[in-house]
Amino acid sequence: MIETGVDRLISLVNEKKKISFKDAAKELAVDISTVKEWSSIMGDEDNVIIEYKFTTPFLVMKGETKKSKAPKNQKIDKLHKEKEEQIKKVEESIGSLNEHQTGIEQAKERISGIKDDLAKHSSELQKQISGLVGGKEEVNPEKLKKFIMQRINAINKKLIEEEQKYEDFANKVKKETDTLNDSFKNMATHLKKTADWINYFKEHDAEQEKRIKELEKGAKKK
Repeated sequence: MIETGVDRLISLVNEKKKISFKDAAKELAVDISTVKEWSSIMGDEDNVIIEYKFTTPFLVMKGETKKSKAPKNQKIDKLHKEKEEQIKKVEESIGSLNEHQTGIEQAKERISGIKDDLAKHSSELQKQISGLVGGKEEVNPEKLKKFIMQRINAINKKLIEEEQKYEDFANKVKKETDTLNDSFKNMATHLKKTADWINYFKEHDAEQEKRIKELEKGAKKK
């Protein structure tokens, strides 16, 4: 059986899986124009297609094309996965922020209640002092002073505790806000990377299609 130049080219591509026109010409000891002519003769049944890497044409076995595209798809899938993770973090931060906001509102209500109690106790204390002074009992200044200080210290202690709780909530909210801002920045970065990769592959694929059409057009003229 006589082996034609096209047969030799198909065998070479089948062996190398992917080879440039220039390297194929060197392997077969022919010029590049001959390789182009042979490649234009090959049909779909030969399972060989032409791909372009930038401006360099390659002869590729059809099965290898899908393999070569896998890293591209994996890269985009990875970026999409990272984007989803960032969105999840943002949603969790927002939920935590809402919880802290509720806690702050509750702390404010407790502090407000303590202030009302302070006013109420002050009024009651004033009445008790007035009763002691206006009564027949002899007023002991030291006992009166001790009584007043105990009531004031108890109220101040409770007020300080609630203010500390409020401050702790405020610090947690600030921390969650900072985390939320960082998550938004990271998500924006991943979205930009994804968009850049997609645009790059679109341009690359468009360039390949353009080169293939030019090659097919040149082959038809011959």
